[in-house]
Amino acid sequence: MTPTPLDSRDAAGPSADHAAAAAAIADSPTRPLDGGRTEPSRMAASPGLERLLANLTGTIPPPPTWYVLGYRLTAVEHGRVAFEMAPLPGHTNYGGTVHGGVISALADSAMACAVLSVLDADHWCATIELKVNMLRPVAAPGELLRATGSVRWRGGTTAVAEASLTVGDEEVAIGLSTHAIRAARRLTGGPEAGA
Repeated sequence: MTPTPLDSRDAAGPSADHAAAAAAIADSPTRPLDGGRTEPSRMAASPGLERLLANLTGTIPPPPTWYVLGYRLTAVEHGRVAFEMAPLPGHTNYGGTVHGGVISALADSAMACAVLSVLDADHWCATIELKVNMLRPVAAPGELLRATGSVRWRGGTTAVAEASLTVGDEEVAIGLSTHAIRAARRLTGGPEAGA
């Protein structure tokens, strides 16, 4: 089979397979409902823990990444959060196990949300460094993959978090991350952006 050069791909849009995959994601049971929820931007003036609790109870929808990858927040407390996901065939790599990028995204969400849980109102965090060690392969489809994120250290402008990812009683990956802490307007390109 001859490889297709990247510049010769169909410029008209995604293939039928990609369109079908996008439709399946749009119909995902983890997709946020369209009505009856508060817009996340209205919660920005609340402390991070309150924002996460609102997500946990369904008052605000999850970020799109969560339903695209199929994971959900299951527990929140000050400095600690938990997520879970059911690995699907679409999460796999060429070896047939869950892709490291999917595992890393789940770890990143757990660590970033742990940091968010300790932040004041009108503050957000952004991952500036991420390291994930894969300890064991994760089967897909398979048992639930769980991630617990916790804050290791928090300063005025940065925080360090860690994550443990498990399947059953086995730890399958560990993560460590650094997060910038900023006022909300600095992360969204407001008047202090780039300062």
